[in-house]
Amino acid sequence: MVIPIGLSKWLRFGTGVGIVASEHSLEVVVAKVRPTGARVAGELRIDNLDRRQVSEWGAEVGRFLAACGAQSAAALVVLPRERIVVRTVVLPGVSDTDAVPALAYQLENLHPWPEDEVVWSWQRVGQTSSFSVAIAQREIVDHFAALFSEAGIRLAGFTCSASAVYLAARLGDDAPADGTIAVRGLYANQHDAGVEVYAESAARPFYSALLAMPAERAVSYAASEARLEDGAVAVDWIDILPGWASAPDTLDLSNAGRSRLATGWAAALVSACSHLGAPLNLLPAELRVQPSRLALAPALVLAVVLLGLGGALLGEDAWLDKGYLEKLSQQIRLYNPLAKKVEVLDRRIADSATRIKLLDDFRSQTRDDLEALLELTRKIPPPALLDTLSITSTELQLSGETDQAEGLLKTLDESPLFEASEFTSQVSRRGEHEYFRIRTKRERHKLAPGAVK
Repeated sequence: MVIPIGLSKWLRFGTGVGIVASEHSLEVVVAKVRPTGARVAGELRIDNLDRRQVSEWGAEVGRFLAACGAQSAAALVVLPRERIVVRTVVLPGVSDTDAVPALAYQLENLHPWPEDEVVWSWQRVGQTSSFSVAIAQREIVDHFAALFSEAGIRLAGFTCSASAVYLAARLGDDAPADGTIAVRGLYANQHDAGVEVYAESAARPFYSALLAMPAERAVSYAASEARLEDGAVAVDWIDILPGWASAPDTLDLSNAGRSRLATGWAAALVSACSHLGAPLNLLPAELRVQPSRLALAPALVLAVVLLGLGGALLGEDAWLDKGYLEKLSQQIRLYNPLAKKVEVLDRRIADSATRIKLLDDFRSQTRDDLEALLELTRKIPPPALLDTLSITSTELQLSGETDQAEGLLKTLDESPLFEASEFTSQVSRRGEHEYFRIRTKRERHKLAPGAVK
């Protein structure tokens, strides 16, 4: 299982030892990994392995590991690629539990050796339906296991270079993108045993091959096998691995030097962070040194702290909202009596304003009615007389007697206070006087008495 990069960043903690083994040499790399970055603690190369005493070079490796502070770390050994068969098998819909019998059924078709003479290991590639399988002859595994045991080197496992690169590439900030193709030793031009190519694509999430052909043809062939687009550009393995923050001054940091260090660096990173993902492992379980649980303590502490901070951030908004509501409730309770007093005062002011308006309207209406009565007195002078008079805000109705009633309508309409005067009944004769009933409307916009319309 590969832990997502966003979470694994805070769990990257440990000291690892990576060893790249061949028939004649060993390359030992020590890496120290922290959440803030990784560094190369040291690098040692043992040549002429077959001509030196095992105890001699074993003691040299032991002193080197002690100087790097990695004497208690178990090493992850990358076996020679030409002695291992690496295959990718696609099993859609097959669970991890059912993968073992399914792969075992196909195993004899994946390698050229007798079935009882091989050691094999498998694992699912990420979350895909592809499974990577590493197969080696038992005699090779037994040979290197005895060799390192005699040298006194603690072992975490035997793996293949591609599996170490796959996991190590995911210990950086970004995993390799689909369409990645990389060549081992590209900058150093190390292709004595063949060109080893590693690739990732949507069709082949894990691809590894050792090709006996020129590098350019090997890249083209691997690109077609991985179903990459034409013209795919290959990079060196070191380019897809996490970089180091610091390294010893004696380390060759040229492109060729970095290229030669790539496989050992990948194995050391995976060894340091084995709790984030284990590679293919051909070493029998009874020969592996299990990592101390105390080594996981810093990573677990960081994980607990991270989870606590995440929970605090999630609860921060609710906590702040609760405090704000409590303060708001206190302020409401404090000012609620004052607010009620203000409401009472507002109602009293509104009532007083209504009463004042009624009084003003009544006073102005009385004055207007008196002005209308005065105007009638001027317009209907004696000997005419009125026996009834009704005044409203919009009209006047009056009746009475006069010598000549016909001219009254014109006389009233000439007044600035009246208009649309009319008789409400026929004028009748009573002796020497004419009896009339008139209705006249009051002007909407009053003019001063005696003014001209």
